[in-house]
Amino acid sequence: MPYTAMIEAVTSLPPIVVADLFGMHPSTAQSWTNYAKDDWSACLAARMGATE
Repeated sequence: MPYTAMIEAVTSLPPIVVADLFGMHPSTAQSWTNYAKDDWSACLAARMGATE
């Protein structure tokens, strides 16, 4: 699934709806919601932490 579709969903739907829609855990949907904010620094920091 393209990440852009998920980003679009989490910017327009509540996280619990996104969790049901994409079959993910609610906390994962909440994380995506936090990452999808206008400030991408948290997303980039999380990705950097995952690769180190």
